[in-house]
Amino acid sequence: MSAIETVTGVYRLDCFGASVVAGYSGRNLDNSKRHLFLGGLGLKIEDLVMVKQVHGAVVLRVDHPASHDPESPADGLITDKKGVVLGIRTADCVPVFFADEKGRALGIAHGGWKGIKQGIVPNMIDFFQSHYGVLPGDLKVAFGPAIRACCYEVGPEFSRYFPGCYHAAGSGKGRLDLAEVIRRQLASIGIGGERIHDTGICTACRNDSFFSYRREHLTSERTLSVISLVC
Repeated sequence: MSAIETVTGVYRLDCFGASVVAGYSGRNLDNSKRHLFLGGLGLKIEDLVMVKQVHGAVVLRVDHPASHDPESPADGLITDKKGVVLGIRTADCVPVFFADEKGRALGIAHGGWKGIKQGIVPNMIDFFQSHYGVLPGDLKVAFGPAIRACCYEVGPEFSRYFPGCYHAAGSGKGRLDLAEVIRRQLASIGIGGERIHDTGICTACRNDSFFSYRREHLTSERTLSVISLVC
Protein backbone atom coordinates (compact mmCIF):
# COMPACT_ATOMS: atom_id res chain seq x y z
CA MET A 1 0.00 0.00 0.00
CA SER A 2 1.26 3.45 -0.78
CA ALA A 3 1.20 6.50 1.44
CA ILE A 4 1.65 9.86 -0.22
CA GLU A 5 4.06 12.29 1.46
CA THR A 6 2.13 15.47 0.64
CA VAL A 7 4.49 17.74 2.60
CA THR A 8 7.75 16.77 4.30
CA GLY A 9 6.78 14.58 7.24
CA VAL A 10 3.06 14.45 6.36
CA TYR A 11 2.03 11.05 5.03
CA ARG A 12 -1.53 10.51 3.76
CA LEU A 13 -2.98 7.01 3.27
CA ASP A 14 -4.67 6.55 -0.08
CA CYS A 15 -6.74 3.42 0.61
CA PHE A 16 -9.93 4.79 2.20
CA GLY A 17 -11.37 7.04 -0.51
CA ALA A 18 -12.17 10.73 -0.67
CA SER A 19 -14.51 10.83 2.34
CA VAL A 20 -11.77 9.84 4.79
CA VAL A 21 -8.55 11.64 5.67
CA ALA A 22 -6.00 9.33 7.32
CA GLY A 23 -2.27 9.62 7.78
CA TYR A 24 0.76 9.69 10.04
CA SER A 25 3.65 12.02 10.81
CA GLY A 26 7.36 11.71 10.14
CA ARG A 27 10.04 12.36 12.73
CA ASN A 28 10.70 15.93 11.53
CA LEU A 29 7.23 16.82 12.84
CA ASP A 30 7.71 15.97 16.50
CA ASN A 31 5.28 16.34 19.40
CA SER A 32 5.65 20.13 19.35
CA LYS A 33 4.59 20.35 15.69
CA ARG A 34 1.32 18.44 15.69
CA HIS A 35 -0.51 21.48 14.35
CA LEU A 36 1.76 21.49 11.29
CA PHE A 37 1.14 17.80 10.66
CA LEU A 38 -2.63 18.18 10.95
CA GLY A 39 -2.61 21.31 8.82
CA GLY A 40 -0.74 19.39 6.14
CA LEU A 41 -3.68 16.97 6.00
CA GLY A 42 -6.23 19.80 5.99
CA LEU A 43 -7.29 19.07 9.57
CA LYS A 44 -7.50 21.27 12.69
CA ILE A 45 -5.74 20.62 15.99
CA GLU A 46 -8.81 21.74 17.96
CA ASP A 47 -10.70 18.78 16.45
CA LEU A 48 -8.07 16.26 17.58
CA VAL A 49 -9.11 13.65 20.15
CA MET A 50 -6.54 11.52 21.94
CA VAL A 51 -6.60 9.32 25.03
CA LYS A 52 -4.32 8.08 27.79
CA GLN A 53 -2.96 4.97 26.07
CA VAL A 54 -2.50 2.12 28.55
CA HIS A 55 -1.66 -0.88 26.33
CA GLY A 56 -5.11 -2.35 26.92
CA ALA A 57 -8.18 -3.28 24.93
CA VAL A 58 -10.72 -0.58 25.83
CA VAL A 59 -12.50 1.17 22.95
CA LEU A 60 -14.20 4.55 23.35
CA ARG A 61 -16.87 6.25 21.27
CA VAL A 62 -16.21 9.91 20.45
CA ASP A 63 -19.04 12.27 19.54
CA HIS A 64 -17.38 15.66 20.00
CA PRO A 65 -13.83 16.79 20.86
CA ALA A 66 -14.98 19.25 23.53
CA SER A 67 -16.85 16.57 25.49
CA HIS A 68 -13.96 14.12 25.52
CA ASP A 69 -11.54 13.67 28.44
CA PRO A 70 -7.96 13.25 27.09
CA GLU A 71 -7.05 11.37 30.27
CA SER A 72 -9.57 8.61 29.56
CA PRO A 73 -7.66 5.30 29.63
CA ALA A 74 -8.19 3.53 26.29
CA ASP A 75 -6.37 2.28 23.21
CA GLY A 76 -9.11 2.45 20.60
CA LEU A 77 -11.29 5.30 19.34
CA ILE A 78 -14.35 5.19 17.06
CA THR A 79 -16.70 7.89 15.75
CA ASP A 80 -19.43 8.47 13.20
CA LYS A 81 -19.19 12.26 13.41
CA LYS A 82 -17.76 14.28 10.55
CA GLY A 83 -14.87 16.55 11.43
CA VAL A 84 -13.74 14.69 14.56
CA VAL A 85 -10.06 13.78 14.27
CA LEU A 86 -9.11 10.57 16.08
CA GLY A 87 -5.45 10.26 17.00
CA ILE A 88 -3.08 7.74 18.58
CA ARG A 89 0.64 7.95 19.29
CA THR A 90 3.19 5.23 18.54
CA ALA A 91 6.94 4.69 18.40
CA ASP A 92 7.09 0.98 17.45
CA CYS A 93 3.54 -0.25 18.19
CA VAL A 94 1.19 -0.67 15.25
CA PRO A 95 -1.24 2.14 14.41
CA VAL A 96 -4.32 0.36 13.06
CA PHE A 97 -6.76 2.42 10.97
CA PHE A 98 -10.37 1.31 10.35
CA ALA A 99 -12.98 2.78 7.97
CA ASP A 100 -16.44 1.62 6.92
CA GLU A 101 -16.58 1.69 3.13
CA LYS A 102 -20.17 2.96 3.36
CA GLY A 103 -19.04 6.00 5.33
CA ARG A 104 -20.94 5.30 8.55
CA ALA A 105 -18.02 5.23 10.99
CA LEU A 106 -14.26 4.98 11.35
CA GLY A 107 -11.69 4.37 14.05
CA ILE A 108 -8.08 3.92 15.06
CA ALA A 109 -6.30 1.67 17.55
CA HIS A 110 -2.96 1.59 19.35
CA GLY A 111 -1.67 -1.90 18.64
CA GLY A 112 0.97 -2.78 21.21
CA TRP A 113 1.58 -6.43 21.95
CA LYS A 114 -0.24 -6.30 25.28
CA GLY A 115 -3.35 -4.71 23.79
CA ILE A 116 -3.28 -7.09 20.83
CA LYS A 117 -3.00 -10.04 23.21
CA GLN A 118 -5.95 -8.69 25.24
CA GLY A 119 -8.11 -8.28 22.13
CA ILE A 120 -8.10 -4.62 21.07
CA VAL A 121 -8.63 -5.57 17.40
CA PRO A 122 -11.71 -7.82 17.84
CA ASN A 123 -13.03 -5.29 20.36
CA MET A 124 -12.85 -2.61 17.66
CA ILE A 125 -14.76 -4.83 15.22
CA ASP A 126 -17.40 -5.67 17.84
CA PHE A 127 -17.81 -1.97 18.63
CA PHE A 128 -18.37 -1.08 14.97
CA GLN A 129 -21.07 -3.71 14.71
CA SER A 130 -22.85 -3.10 18.03
CA HIS A 131 -22.86 0.72 17.88
CA TYR A 132 -23.09 1.47 14.17
CA GLY A 133 -24.28 -1.71 12.47
CA VAL A 134 -21.03 -1.98 10.52
CA LEU A 135 -20.25 -5.60 9.63
CA PRO A 136 -16.66 -6.87 9.36
CA GLY A 137 -17.03 -7.21 5.60
CA ASP A 138 -17.82 -3.49 5.37
CA LEU A 139 -14.48 -2.45 6.86
CA LYS A 140 -11.14 -1.58 5.35
CA VAL A 141 -8.09 -1.67 7.63
CA ALA A 142 -4.60 -0.22 7.31
CA PHE A 143 -1.36 -0.58 9.29
CA GLY A 144 0.96 2.40 9.70
CA PRO A 145 4.69 2.42 10.50
CA ALA A 146 5.66 -0.03 13.27
CA ILE A 147 8.56 -2.20 14.30
CA ARG A 148 8.61 -5.35 12.19
CA ALA A 149 9.81 -8.92 12.59
CA CYS A 150 13.23 -7.98 11.21
CA CYS A 151 13.92 -5.87 14.32
CA TYR A 152 11.38 -6.83 17.01
CA GLU A 153 13.34 -9.04 19.41
CA VAL A 154 11.29 -10.67 22.18
CA GLY A 155 11.55 -13.49 24.70
CA PRO A 156 10.52 -17.14 24.13
CA GLU A 157 7.24 -16.66 26.04
CA PHE A 158 5.91 -14.88 22.96
CA SER A 159 5.79 -18.24 21.18
CA ARG A 160 2.90 -19.07 23.53
CA TYR A 161 1.23 -15.68 23.21
CA PHE A 162 1.32 -15.55 19.41
CA PRO A 163 1.92 -19.02 17.95
CA GLY A 164 2.98 -18.96 14.33
CA CYS A 165 4.07 -15.32 14.46
CA TYR A 166 7.11 -15.83 16.71
CA HIS A 167 10.32 -16.93 15.01
CA ALA A 168 13.15 -18.32 17.14
CA ALA A 169 16.46 -16.57 16.56
CA GLY A 170 18.83 -18.33 18.97
CA SER A 171 20.23 -17.35 22.38
CA GLY A 172 16.78 -17.79 23.89
CA LYS A 173 15.37 -14.89 21.89
CA GLY A 174 13.13 -14.60 18.88
CA ARG A 175 11.44 -12.18 16.51
CA LEU A 176 7.78 -11.23 16.60
CA ASP A 177 5.74 -10.27 13.55
CA LEU A 178 3.05 -8.20 15.29
CA ALA A 179 1.52 -7.00 12.01
CA GLU A 180 0.99 -10.65 11.07
CA VAL A 181 -0.68 -11.29 14.44
CA ILE A 182 -3.17 -8.52 13.68
CA ARG A 183 -3.62 -9.74 10.11
CA ARG A 184 -4.51 -13.22 11.37
CA GLN A 185 -6.95 -11.83 13.94
CA LEU A 186 -8.67 -9.81 11.23
CA ALA A 187 -8.82 -12.80 8.89
CA SER A 188 -10.46 -14.90 11.62
CA ILE A 189 -13.20 -12.25 11.87
CA GLY A 190 -13.73 -12.11 8.11
CA ILE A 191 -11.45 -9.25 7.05
CA GLY A 192 -8.67 -10.24 4.72
CA GLY A 193 -7.17 -9.93 1.28
CA GLU A 194 -7.61 -6.56 -0.37
CA ARG A 195 -9.38 -5.14 2.70
CA ILE A 196 -6.10 -5.00 4.63
CA HIS A 197 -3.54 -2.41 3.56
CA ASP A 198 -0.04 -2.35 5.07
CA THR A 199 2.57 0.38 4.67
CA GLY A 200 5.22 -2.24 5.44
CA ILE A 201 7.38 0.39 7.14
CA CYS A 202 9.66 -0.74 9.98
CA THR A 203 10.23 2.10 12.45
CA ALA A 204 13.56 0.62 13.57
CA CYS A 205 14.90 0.20 10.03
CA ARG A 206 13.53 3.60 9.01
CA ASN A 207 14.60 5.42 12.17
CA ASP A 208 15.84 8.26 10.01
CA SER A 209 12.19 9.00 9.13
CA PHE A 210 10.17 7.66 12.10
CA PHE A 211 10.54 7.40 15.87
CA SER A 212 11.49 4.04 17.37
CA TYR A 213 11.25 3.46 21.12
CA ARG A 214 13.66 0.55 20.96
CA ARG A 215 16.18 1.99 18.52
CA GLU A 216 16.30 5.38 20.26
CA HIS A 217 16.56 4.03 23.82
CA LEU A 218 13.18 5.02 25.27
CA THR A 219 12.50 8.21 23.30
CA SER A 220 9.53 10.30 24.46
CA GLU A 221 8.74 11.38 20.90
CA ARG A 222 5.91 9.71 19.02
CA THR A 223 4.49 9.33 15.54
CA LEU A 224 0.97 10.75 15.44
CA SER A 225 -1.54 8.76 13.38
CA VAL A 226 -4.96 10.23 12.67
CA ILE A 227 -8.20 9.48 10.85
CA SER A 228 -11.22 11.69 10.18
CA LEU A 229 -14.50 11.53 8.28
CA VAL A 230 -14.60 14.71 6.22
CA CYS A 231 -17.59 14.41 3.85
